Amino acid sequence: MGTPQEAYLSVPLSDSSQNLFLHAEKVKEPFTGIEFDWKRNIRQAEAEGEYQLLGTAVRCMLGQCKFAKARAYAVGLYVENVDEGLWKVSGGDARFQVLLSMQTPRNLLLVMDQDVAGHHIAKGFDRSLLPRVRKAQGGKAGRGKDALKEFTQCFNQEKLLKKGDEVCLVWRPDDTLVVIIDSRVCGVIQSSILCQALFDMYLGPNSIFKRLLS
Repeated sequence: MGTPQEAYLSVPLSDSSQNLFLHAEKVKEPFTGIEFDWKRNIRQAEAEGEYQLLGTAVRCMLGQCKFAKARAYAVGLYVENVDEGLWKVSGGDARFQVLLSMQTPRNLLLVMDQDVAGHHIAKGFDRSLLPRVRKAQGGKAGRGKDALKEFTQCFNQEKLLKKGDEVCLVWRPDDTLVVIIDSRVCGVIQSSILCQALFDMYLGPNSIFKRLLS
């Protein structure tokens, strides 16, 4: 995970993708073959709810998704209580902005496509999130940086995430990030800066979900 990565959007956030999902119980991310449930229930009290899949993507080292060894993990984007208005706004950019600003629980489900050491995952997140956190807090030190350290520690504590293991990252409306690794709640971190930075990484102007739509 320490190696620079690119991601490819597998199922776009569009009207056509919504129609594609209408009668599907599972949606397969095409690069990895990993299947995501169309609807997903989270039972842990810290993030309990029913979530609906909006799109999938794959994150790959150096953008080489055609090579199996380069595929780090597949990602599913889920939202609770999907607002039909999301699909009526004009253009993909507006949809991404709605997803970043909406006051409803959202979560990212990461499913590992290969065995990865926990500290590599922590390093990858730190490298991607640190510039966003520093910009938001206006300097190198601050509460955002403290929250990021707490977040990456969740992965540093994991010796190895094996192929098929799941990481669920839930952004609650109170700007709390819940980190769930294979059904275990590993972190509950209250930080608007961290939540915004993490989801901006996947949905913002230079995001991995949006890159193929640009």
